[in-house]
Amino acid sequence: GEQRFMKDPVCVETNLNGNQPFQKWGARAGKTKIYENNHVLPKAWFVGSTVSVDGMDKSIREVIKTNFDPKKVAIVNRYKSMSKLSIGSVKVIECSENQIILETESDGPGFLVLSENYYRPGWNATIDDIETRIFRTNHVLRGVNVPSGKHKVVFSTNDSTYNLAKLLSSSSLFAILVLSFILYMDKIKNVVNLIIHKKEGVAR
Repeated sequence: GEQRFMKDPVCVETNLNGNQPFQKWGARAGKTKIYENNHVLPKAWFVGSTVSVDGMDKSIREVIKTNFDPKKVAIVNRYKSMSKLSIGSVKVIECSENQIILETESDGPGFLVLSENYYRPGWNATIDDIETRIFRTNHVLRGVNVPSGKHKVVFSTNDSTYNLAKLLSSSSLFAILVLSFILYMDKIKNVVNLIIHKKEGVAR
């Protein structure tokens, strides 16, 4: 992932391809230690090859394999893999809640991985203002095909769609809370009555 420094990672003793993934970097006051992630990935990067899978169960199996290296390979859901991919450069121009703008350059067609959660609906991607498909990549991330040359890649979401999704999520949570209250209303009343009776007994 992108997180370079972290506090007491659980997998600090785990090896990745024979290397220690976390290196002790420093310490704060007390027993808290800070570790540096030696395998940190950038916001976006090109991979040298892709593996196409059909379905979420197959993608997670590929991602958790011990020899999987996300710097070099991308596991892409329902994707027609290309035989040759170019490793290009990526520059982050803007990174906000609703928009991510990248500038890319490569000698040939490539596959770009974005270290952001794959999320639908609402999000779309364009290359030089032409819409392109977003692929579910590495089980939870996003990926797009990028042609050769210099390009402006934009990931963005419509504000109205984004706000509607948040509203629906909040409404669903509220509905669940109300429904739970209704279903357990009798039990709540019984507990309250029991507390009242106990207090009355103590008062007598």
